[in-house]
Formats: sequence, structure tokens, C-alpha cells
Amino acid sequence: MNQTQRLTRSLKTFGSFQRGWSFGEGLPVDAGVIDRLESLVIKAERESLQADVFPGLNGEGAISFYLANPQGEFHSIEVVITPEGTYDIHIERGKGFNPTHLVSGENFTEVDAGEMIDAWIDHVRSGRSHSPVKPVSFV
Repeated sequence: MNQTQRLTRSLKTFGSFQRGWSFGEGLPVDAGVIDRLESLVIKAERESLQADVFPGLNGEGAISFYLANPQGEFHSIEVVITPEGTYDIHIERGKGFNPTHLVSGENFTEVDAGEMIDAWIDHVRSGRSHSPVKPVSFV
């Protein structure tokens, strides 16, 4: 099973979660969130990115993309999609329990989030050291 199949299967299970799925807490992941995450799984495949998907407790869901730059530094971007259709972005450098937090922002539109993901991919692949997105984009 390839990554796209594995992640798509995981997303399908998120919608079937029952209320209280996580130790008495948690709502099923919203169907619209699952649809949006599926499009990002396809983006991961198209861009040759490693990725994982995660359910949230309040109907949200997330996808994390992982990529190493030409210098071998590991980078990640987490995209959280809320049931209201907004996007939260978290960008880090490094692996394990102590990555360097680079930037976070909340309540982005789908278009803005897509542009930030594309900028992040370009930034990491180029090995540049400046910020991958315009600072005004982040709250």
C-alpha cells in the first residue's frame, strides 16, 4: 500500500469515529474537513512529500508534510483544517521532540493556506534561509 492509499484509508476512518472516541472526548472529523484533507494528500503525492494525517477532538483534522532541504535539514508544515473551513499553519525545522518552531498562524482561507504550502515547498527545496512566506500573512 502506498502513502496515498494509507492516508486516504485513515481519513475514511476519521469520519466514522463516534462521539467520545478519545477517552470520552472527541467528535467525528467533519466530512468537509476530510474532503479538504484528501486534496492535500493528493498534493503530497504530486509534490513527492512524506505526509501523515491526524484527527482532532473538535471535528478538525490535520496533515503534516515533511521534507529535507538540500543541506539535509528536516522541515515540516502542519495544516489544521477546522469544521468552519479555516486553516491553521505551523512550520518547524528539525526532527523529534525538540524541533525549532519557525512560525504559526491561524484562520487562513483555503487559497492563502495553499499559497503558504507552495511557498514552504519552494523555500525548503531551495535551501534559502529567509522566511518562506510574507510575514504579513501570519497573525
